[in-house]
Amino acid sequence: MRWIIVIVLVCGGAQLAAEDLFRSPFAGTWYSKDGEQLRTTLTALLKAAPRAELLSAPNVVLVPHSAYPFAGGVAAAGFRLLEGRSYDRIVILAPNHEGRGRRIAMLDADGYETPLGVQPLDRKAISTLAGDPLFVRDRIPFTTDHGVDLQVPWLRLLAPSAKLVPLLCEGLRLSDLVKVGNGLRKVLGNSTLLVVSSDLTHYGERFGYQPFPGETARQLVTKISELDKEVLRLVVARDLPGLIQHVSASRLTVCGVFPLAVALELVAAEGLSGAVLAYDTSSTTTGDYSTVVGYGAAALTAPWSKAVVETENAEAGEELLRLAKDALRTGLRGSGELRLSRYRLGTRAKSFGGVFVIVFEGERVVDSRGTVAEITPVYQTVLDAINELVRLPGIKELAADEKRYAKTRVGVVLVGEVFRLVTEVELDPRVEGIYLSSRDGIQVLLPFEAVQRQLDAPRFLDALCGKAGLLEKCWRDTGRQVFRFRTQQYLEPLR
Repeated sequence: MRWIIVIVLVCGGAQLAAEDLFRSPFAGTWYSKDGEQLRTTLTALLKAAPRAELLSAPNVVLVPHSAYPFAGGVAAAGFRLLEGRSYDRIVILAPNHEGRGRRIAMLDADGYETPLGVQPLDRKAISTLAGDPLFVRDRIPFTTDHGVDLQVPWLRLLAPSAKLVPLLCEGLRLSDLVKVGNGLRKVLGNSTLLVVSSDLTHYGERFGYQPFPGETARQLVTKISELDKEVLRLVVARDLPGLIQHVSASRLTVCGVFPLAVALELVAAEGLSGAVLAYDTSSTTTGDYSTVVGYGAAALTAPWSKAVVETENAEAGEELLRLAKDALRTGLRGSGELRLSRYRLGTRAKSFGGVFVIVFEGERVVDSRGTVAEITPVYQTVLDAINELVRLPGIKELAADEKRYAKTRVGVVLVGEVFRLVTEVELDPRVEGIYLSSRDGIQVLLPFEAVQRQLDAPRFLDALCGKAGLLEKCWRDTGRQVFRFRTQQYLEPLR
């Protein structure tokens, strides 16, 4: 008797869905698409890298993201710290070089496919972050930007079971730091590693940065190295104000300044330890001194800082106005000692942002000082503005004349969101300021000037052109960038 066995496979609702994978866009160009060859390359770099002895596992690692022949040795010094250590979640924070996308783009997929295999992504963490408007699910930037991709093979080799949260930053300002930090704290735990992906100084004509004309090759690399090593020193010291001031004063072309600032915002000062692990420049490999990129690796070990309770602009503005008034009185009359502990300097006052201080005599503006740039905490900019103002002859005259002093008023103008001006129709001169860059620096007009002179939007813009020494209607030149910014304004008598 013959038996015929028939096996029937039925595909229905229980069918296993195919994994949603994101495939590396740089395998085969920036690094080998052959898995064994790639593994051999990374393993050799790790073996040659120095190993730093940290007291405990790092929770922040800074590594470069240039191609492995140039920056791989430095990156290996950072990633070697992962050997023998375990992390459940790894957040990669990188700059968005291409400018595609907005805010913080998140790569939402099941896994990230590399020649070394598929690294799982943490969709639960990505869903948590998606509840914050600053974090957006957007794959497009990851298809052309190398900032995240160059780090994934290292993590696949050293932490294959860790789930990744890949993030690219675009169009963010330092005043967004608190919001970004509070968002990321929701996915940071004891077994979370933050990988900050950033190269350091980019020198050369193609980067628009050539501050050392006439230097020999050795002198050039020495100066670039000095600038970069100061960046690394400030990072391991968790000196965020110092880092921002150094980058701003030297006009450094560090692509990952914002990711670095976020990292320093997220680690606590208590129990902090850090180490600079390695440094080099591209010229070591290329021998080219017309274009030089700096690479650094560093690590931080510290508890994650606590979430910051954000204060309202109104509360911050009122307290900053009180600080400005007291500082002006002290500077002009030497009355009392200024103690910062007396002021409720909350999140907005301590964040990096633009602010102006204006001194009035009655309705007339005597002078003003401040900046739209985010290079110091707001309260410090207020104090710096007052220190400049009290040295001006016109301000000193107010203190010398009792009647005029009695009419003195002080204003504080907080700089809010900044937008590139497209058309004058979108500008409201009553509440918005404007600025443009000229040969003499950034030229600014504040809304009180439009109100006092009864200027509509076109005439307000014409006045800005005049202040910059440019022709009327310069703002209509498509090649010129003019910006408008929202403001919050606070004004009180000095007494």
